[in-house]
Amino acid sequence: RVELEEIAKVLQKSEHVDNAVVLVNNENIYAFVEPIDGNTVTEESMLLICKEQLTDYMIPKRVFLTTFPLNSNGKVDKHELSKLIQDDVAKVSSGSKLETDTQHKIGKAWKELLGIPVVYKESDFFAVGGNSFKVA
Repeated sequence: RVELEEIAKVLQKSEHVDNAVVLVNNENIYAFVEPIDGNTVTEESMLLICKEQLTDYMIPKRVFLTTFPLNSNGKVDKHELSKLIQDDVAKVSSGSKLETDTQHKIGKAWKELLGIPVVYKESDFFAVGGNSFKVA
């Protein structure tokens, strides 16, 4: 069982992170990190923290760096954060077919490495779940 709050606490330990929220969508874990003003935080650095401190099945598929939307009660609006996930999924699930031999070879490698069903010419390696740990 995945404890989403445990993942959020690991991310919040970073001196550069003001807040973190973790959500699940279609069995994939997504983290949202709100950096402290003026600090440079990257998706890669947040994934590295997760990889160092969490088991593999708890590592988020993506880490979004964003200012958190608030609901009328002043709490983090998780519904709005879920929309970011949906937008991201939509971006990576449409596009032009691969054409060249090189594109097909790279697409095949991405599908095997990332466990995704399809790759498009416009697909972004990081947006479809890739990171430096998966390449290594």
